[in-house]
Formats: sequence, structure tokens, C-alpha cells
Amino acid sequence: MMSISEEVIENSIIKLLEEQNYQYINKHQDDWLLKRQDKDFKEFINFDLLFTCMKKINHFQNDILTNDGNKLSEEQIDEIIKEAIDKLKLKNDQTLTLFEANKKIHEYLIDGVYINRPDCRVNPLVKFIDFNNVDNNIFQVTNQFELVEIKQKRIPDVVVFINGIPLVIMELKSFDENGSQNNLIDAYNQLGNNTTNSGYRFDIPSIFKYNAFLVISDGVASLVGTLTSKITRFNEWKKTEFSNTYDNKVSQTKKLQTLIAGLFNKATFLDVLKNGIFFIQKDNKELVKIINQYHQYYGVKKAKASIDKALKPTGNGLGGILWHTQGSGKSFSMVMLAHRLLVERVKISGEYKVPTIVVLTDRNDLDDQLVKTFDNAADFLRSKIVQVGSRKQLLNVLRKSQQGKVILTTIHKFSKEEIAKNENENIIVMVDEAHRSHYGMNETISYKVDEETGKTYAEHNFGIEKYIRESLPNATFIGFTGTPIETNKKQTTEVYGSLIDIYDMTQSVADGSTVPISYEHRLLDIKTLEDALDKIDSTYDEIENSKSLSWKQIEQSKRKLSRLQSIFEDPDLIETLANDILDHYKNFLNGKVMVVTETRAAAIKLFKKLQQLAEEKFSDKISKDQIIVVATTSNKDSAEDRYILGSKEERKEKGTEFKKDNSKYKIAVVCDMWLTGFDVPDLETMYFIKRLKAHNLMQAIARVNRVYPGKTSGLLVDYLGIKKYLDEARNQYTNRDLEKNFLDVAKSAYPELQKILVKLNQQFAAVNTDRFDSNDGLEVFEMIQSGANIALKTKESEIEFLNYDSYNLKRLYNVCRSLLTAKEDLKTRYYLGVRSFIQRLNNTKENINTFELDKKILQLRDEAIKVDEVKILNKYETTPEEYISILNKDYLNKTTDKFKGIAKIKVLTKAIAMLIETSRTSLEKSKKYSKHLKDILNKYKSQDEEFDINNTIYDLTKFANEILEEKADIEAEKLDPLEEAFYQVLKTESVKRILSDNKIRQIAKELKEILTTYYEEHTDDIFERNSKRAAIRVKIKEQLEKYDLLNKNFNQEADLTEKLFSEAQHIYKKQHQQ
Repeated sequence: MMSISEEVIENSIIKLLEEQNYQYINKHQDDWLLKRQDKDFKEFINFDLLFTCMKKINHFQNDILTNDGNKLSEEQIDEIIKEAIDKLKLKNDQTLTLFEANKKIHEYLIDGVYINRPDCRVNPLVKFIDFNNVDNNIFQVTNQFELVEIKQKRIPDVVVFINGIPLVIMELKSFDENGSQNNLIDAYNQLGNNTTNSGYRFDIPSIFKYNAFLVISDGVASLVGTLTSKITRFNEWKKTEFSNTYDNKVSQTKKLQTLIAGLFNKATFLDVLKNGIFFIQKDNKELVKIINQYHQYYGVKKAKASIDKALKPTGNGLGGILWHTQGSGKSFSMVMLAHRLLVERVKISGEYKVPTIVVLTDRNDLDDQLVKTFDNAADFLRSKIVQVGSRKQLLNVLRKSQQGKVILTTIHKFSKEEIAKNENENIIVMVDEAHRSHYGMNETISYKVDEETGKTYAEHNFGIEKYIRESLPNATFIGFTGTPIETNKKQTTEVYGSLIDIYDMTQSVADGSTVPISYEHRLLDIKTLEDALDKIDSTYDEIENSKSLSWKQIEQSKRKLSRLQSIFEDPDLIETLANDILDHYKNFLNGKVMVVTETRAAAIKLFKKLQQLAEEKFSDKISKDQIIVVATTSNKDSAEDRYILGSKEERKEKGTEFKKDNSKYKIAVVCDMWLTGFDVPDLETMYFIKRLKAHNLMQAIARVNRVYPGKTSGLLVDYLGIKKYLDEARNQYTNRDLEKNFLDVAKSAYPELQKILVKLNQQFAAVNTDRFDSNDGLEVFEMIQSGANIALKTKESEIEFLNYDSYNLKRLYNVCRSLLTAKEDLKTRYYLGVRSFIQRLNNTKENINTFELDKKILQLRDEAIKVDEVKILNKYETTPEEYISILNKDYLNKTTDKFKGIAKIKVLTKAIAMLIETSRTSLEKSKKYSKHLKDILNKYKSQDEEFDINNTIYDLTKFANEILEEKADIEAEKLDPLEEAFYQVLKTESVKRILSDNKIRQIAKELKEILTTYYEEHTDDIFERNSKRAAIRVKIKEQLEKYDLLNKNFNQEADLTEKLFSEAQHIYKKQHQQ
């Protein structure tokens, strides 16, 4: 097969960008790139080009006069532009972190900078990019962009510039069959995997201060993310301005073309840069840089256009409805739309006005995710955020509001008792979950009995929407929903207008924005309860559809509901459910789960029973302290129940803790709380002991569709027959949503798993797995090894097993394990054990960074099963200490004898790699070790005529012994790693000619002590901040000057300062990783 190199993909990207009218600058021909070589590749901004572009796009000289009333001279104009460029260099902001610097530069690029000029009447505003006229900017691309910082050379594959500023860095990998199976992860890690202490952003951090976004691609898939994006939040760009749908099958093989034609269209690029990127600080204080996904970008643009058309007085005030499925970033879409409205303004009666935006949510209070999202994005919105907490405050705010505010409130603050009118036409009302019935305007009639007279009377009510419209008669309304609009009910579209944009569940799953949801009906002996529920539902339907409602019918319904509540709270049913839930959880769940009950009392009783059984029967899987109940308190609650439920603040703390990745809570029992607007990405399963309908049901189940590393799907466990309501709700979804989501595992996942088992049972027929659950660890281990040798027989069989068969087996096992027979369960666990074993063998890279590798395995690869696949493998976890212990000389042969053939080569390779990584040797020695290992592996991988498994094992064992001997020598002499590294750098021929060996060791020791003292005084960000790196270099130079080692002769042979600095950084990083 022809080799598909990274160069092929690189050239393809350049060609596609040239088709978008980007200039390709060739490092062998372009003047600026050639000049960079003379400056040791340290410069990454083309300042001459930037200056030229800024003179073209800025026109402040037309508006600003000097203090004496004259126009600015050319010299003054040049001075102002140069001052602006100096600001862009952040010369006065050297202490900023990478994230802080990136945020500040982004603000400069979007807003420009004001230059303080005492000689001018007004300080001029200077722009770096012309967002109004695309053609006034120069778009360029180059490849293999060499860059040196702190004497480290790195070469990003592709860099995209606007006006000479590097805004996009692309890291590319090949999709060649001989390449890595995890190309995109490798590219992501090479850039620095959203941390500041690894990859390019650690080695060449300065260029990342100017980065707008990153691209990783292997030619097949191309993903876009930001400096803070985790790999799961790098997304494809699947649409162009000219395509009608989000996912065209014709374009599946042309994703690279779609990315370039879509995102890198010049106008789109500038638009995203200005309106689609912002910075927030999450609840856990984590700083995050957001870039819009393609569906958010195009959906928000459509929404803005729809609002412009609907504005009163010429429009009807119906801005439309945006349906973006739950979990796909609907809250961020609302923020981005608000930003566009506030920045671009709205045109009313020929005049552009800054709107006031009212964001409505139906939560009981403002302590919800949507409000927090808006609050965190206040800088991006460039507007005052007003949270309205009371009806009185709402009345006051609405009466006074003119323009430029974002008002966050709940629909419950609007009331028929008092209407506060604001008749301004520049008010935009953004409504979350616009399909809710209480947003309606229709009249409802309820019948009540007067307690004093006993007479029945009718009470007329309207939906809250009526009172909102009366308060804001000239506003334009736009609705957002994560669930479909019911096609048989026109009320929603009559209130908000037609659908603007649809981003359905299937597309969201395909894009990796959410995971699919599976369904399992748990068959318990509670038929009486289901019958009662069906009868109640039928009665309510009759009452709801009746044209002549009577209070007797309503009272009859209430009495039935009362009896129903007693069934839900029956002690026998509670115990049955608690046992089944914990047994289900014990068997195959490791993530978090939520149990939804019909009543508060049922929630409390179930919580108590779950805690009791967890302690009595399931303590090996879960402790009672990992189970919580979340519900509001009532004045009728007992003292014990009030203590269990806690205060509002305590409930809030439970929610914050439950959202944490490493939360101390695993099971949450709820009734009505947490079913909407509460995101827990690692929530895997919901148990329903409550009947919900329509959008309420769809919103609730969306709690399990969030993306989380290793999570392949969410699971609904149904105890009460909600399937028919699920089917009814599903009918409102797109056809492909019906085909690919909410599938019954008994009818879909389970048969698929059985089919895979049939295939694997034939392939692995030579292995007897009957005793796989044996307590004989060695027997089980050898069983797994035998299976691994079968799977590893050829490259094709390995790929087929890892990428298809066992991958899908693991995915399916997570959702249908409870349906498997004992033999099917044992076979599945065996194959997943083989999979886990092979993965651990494969976890060695030529460019070794095993700490990052472990992180990748644990967090990014969904192949590692979440249950206890094979207990024997726990003895061989990928931790540095255990692999180092394997490489004890006396233990080496004994341990590796447990492995045979290729497996033994892989175990030895990984062990040596781990030792190189964790060994606190000098940088030069680490490079030497890595090269030797690579040479051995290359010989093994080529499998040429000289290849022999035994010879390879011999070479690896010999190499391991050599490393250990050197390590033992250093330990015997009690040499400090940093001191030894300095000594190795200093003992050059030139230095040895004038200094004795003892004197060189003395210098190394003194320098080690100087830096150790500095480390102790400055504990944080030692090598991350420019100021601290500079301080370390100064201390090194002072020590060298003390012994007259900075003269030209020595610097011609080697730059001692930079070599010593590199060793200091290398050892420091090693020590702090361990």
C-alpha cells in the first residue's frame, strides 16, 4: 500500500486554503520566513506586514486632531500604530499565565486598543483586524513553521496567519495503516492536551498566547478546539454556508474539505473570531475558552436573521424556535445569540438600537445552569447582567429598562396581580424550553369548592405567557427547546413562530456532542401498580378531554391519586426496588446513577432502604454514605426527615459535590429536583419509578446523554412502563432519531452482542474459558495470554479484535449485561479481559511520555471497560512504581517468564519506557536511552530477515540491565540528579582544560544548591512564568561568571547557560511528575 504521509495531508490543507484565497508563504522563498532564520527562528509575528495592514485598516487620523487643532502627521500615525503593536506584545504583562495572556490578546484583536496620546484631543482606537471589510486583511498559511524558545525547537505542521499574526495551529497525523491507531489523540497530546506543562504549549508557549483555536487532523477526521478543550470537546465542522443540512452523506469522505470551506471561509473565520469565541470561569474555578460548534454558529446566525425580520412595528414579534437537542450546548447558543444582538444591534424603524434582552427560565429560582452560564459570560456579552430575584424587583427593572441590559428572571415573577408595562420595541425575550404548557396564552377553567358555603365555583386562568405579553407588548420573542415541538399542538408556534433550526439527537450523537440513550424494562412483580397507573392515566385523559368538567370527577381523580401514592410508598415495594437497584448497580455499573420516584415520601423511604441494604448486603460495591436523597422539605416532615433532606444550602452543596468527577456520591434519589438544567456528565443510568410524559420525560432522560470519557451510552431503567410515553414523545422527533435512539436493549443491543459472541467463540475456540472465574490467578492469567496471542496473530486480526469486535462488545455490555446468561456473561468478560491486556501491552510509544499515556488510557479511550474485567490484571496496572519494580535485576527474568512471545516483548518495552520516563537522569542521557530503545523496536517492527523474537527479547533485557547498572552506580555514589546533570553538561573539553574534575563537581553542586533554594522560595509555576524562567537563567549566568565560564571560547563550543537551564527544567519536571 502507498504510504500516506503527514506531508500529503499538509499539502492538501494548503491547497484547500489557497482555494479560499489564502496566500501560501514558502519558508524557502518568503522574505520574512527567510529573515526568521537569521533571528534563530524566535520571531513568529510578521511585524512589518502587521504594520502595513494596520495603516490600511485604521482611519483614526480622519477623526482625531492634535491639541492645536491640526491633523495627525504621518510620523504621529506611525508612532501610534507602533505603540499599539507594542501593546500586543504584552511587554508590560510578563506575569500573566498563558490563559490570561490569550484572553487579553483576544480582547485586543477583537476590540483594538486605545493609545494614550497627550498630544491628541482624544485617545485614538487602533485596530489590528478589519472585521467590517474582509478584503482589507491578509490571510496566509505556512507549513513546517520552525520555532525556537528557551533553546527548544518545535515545528508546528501548519500555521494560519491574519495580518501576520499566527491565529491557528494545526497538528497533523497520517491515516496510513502503519500509523498509530490513535492519531488524533497523539496530535492532541503533541499540542499539549489542555495543560500548560506539556507539549508545544509548554515548549513554545509564546505563540499560543495569540492562538484563536487549534486543529488536529489525520485527513479522515479533522477536529477543532481551543487551548482549554479536552479531547472530548474537540469537534468536527460539518457544514458550510451553502449546505442545507448538517450532515450530508456525500461529504462524509470529504470532512477536511468541509472544514476548510466552512470554518476557514474568510468571512466565517472573522465572524467566529469576533462572535463565536469567549472565555468563562466555571463553578469549580476552572478557566475555559469556548468556541462555537458548527450547529451553534449557523443556528445562531439564522436566529439573529429571524429576529431582525420579526421586529415590531413592521414584524409580528415572533422570532421563531431553535430546537437544539439537550446536551448540545443550548445554553451557550443562547449566550452567543445575546452577544450578537447586543454587539450588532437591532434595526427598528430605520434606526439601529442596542436591545434589552430578557431571558426567561421556568426554574423555581435563579440557581440554575442557564443563569450561571450567562453570569460567567458577562465579559463576552459586554452588558450588565441583572438577576431578578423578586416580583417587586422585576416590576422596577421592566419599568426602567431602556437598552443594553440582560435581565435574567423566572416566568413565575410575572403575575396577573400587577403588570409592569414596557412598550419599547427593542426588547428581545429569549425563552428557555418554550414548549412548556405554562407558557401558553389559552384560558383554562378549574372548579373549586368554597370551604365556607360548600358551593362549587369556576376559576378562570390564563397561561403565564399572557401576562408576559401584556408586560412587554412590543417585544420580539424567540423560543429555545431541547425537545421537539409537538406537531399536533399549534400553540407553541403561534406564540413564538416557526422552527428556525433543528439539530437533532442523531446528529448530536454523530458529532460526539452527546451519547445515545438505551432503554431497559426491569420486570418486577408490581403488575398491580402498573394497572393502577393505567387506570389513573385513563381517568385523567377523560377529564382533560371532557367539555363538561365537574368537581366530582376531579375529586374522584384525587382520591385515586391518594391511593396510588400509598402504593408507591408501600414498604414491600420499596424493599423490592431497593434490592433490585443495588443488585443492578453492583453487577455492572461504576458511574453515577439517579433514581426518580413518584413522591417525596417514596424518595425518603427508598433512600433509607438503599442505605440499609448497602450496609447489610452490598458493602463490597457501595457504602451507604455514597447514597443521597435530594428533595425540598415540608413543615409536615419529621425531625429525622428534615435532617436527612437538609437546608437549601445543603442541597446546593450536594449538587456541587455530585457533579464532581471524583464525587463521594454515587447514587442520588430524587423526586422533582435535578430533572432539568442539572448536568452531570458521568451520570450513566436513571431508574424511573415515576411516570413522566412528553417533554418533561424527554428532558429528564437527557440527564444521561452527556459526553464523558469512556462513556458510550446512557441507560434508562423503567420500572413503571414509561415505554408507551417514551414512544409517544419519540414520535415528535426526526425519523432518524426514532431509528437510532431509545432502543430497547432486549431487542437491539442484546442480539447484536450475541452475534459478536458467536464470531469470537469460533475464533477463540482453542481456549477453554470454563474456569475463567477461578480463584487460580495464574490459570486465569495464562488464559488471557492465550487469547491475546490469537488476537495478535496478525496485524489485521489485532485491528479487527480491538477496533471492532471487542470495542462493540464493550459498548453493548455496558447497557445489556443484566440480560446475559451466565455463560454469555463469562465469555464477554473474558474477551474484554483479553482486550484490556492487549491495550496495556500496546501502551508504549517511541516518543515516550507514559504519564500522559496513562492519562490518555484512563480518560480518553473508551475501550477500557468500566467494570472489573479481569481481577488478575489489577496486579499489572500501569503505574510507574510497579513497572520499575519489574525491572529489578533479580526479579526481571522471573517476572517476564510469565509472558511469552510478542507479549513478552511488549511488556519489556513498556517497562523500559517507564524506567526511562521516571528515571531522574539528565536530558541528554534520556535522549540517548530513548534512541537506543527506538533502534531495538525498529528492528523488531520491521520484521525483516534478521528479525527473531528471542534476539529481540535478549536485546531488551540486556538494555534494561545496562540502565539499571548506571542507575545503581549513581545511587551508590549518592549523586543528586540535578547535580549530576549539571556536572555532565560542564565537563566539556574546554572546561576541563582549565578546571579540575573536583572543581567542576563543586560548581555543579553550588549551582544545584542555588536553584534548590530558589525553588523553595518560589513554589508555584517555576518554569511556566517568563519572569521566573528569566530569574533562573540569571542565577545560572551568575554562577558561570563567578568561575569565568562565559567567555566567547566556551560559548562557541556550547551555550552553557541554555544547556544548564534545559537540564534544570528537565529534572524539575521529572521530579514533580513523580
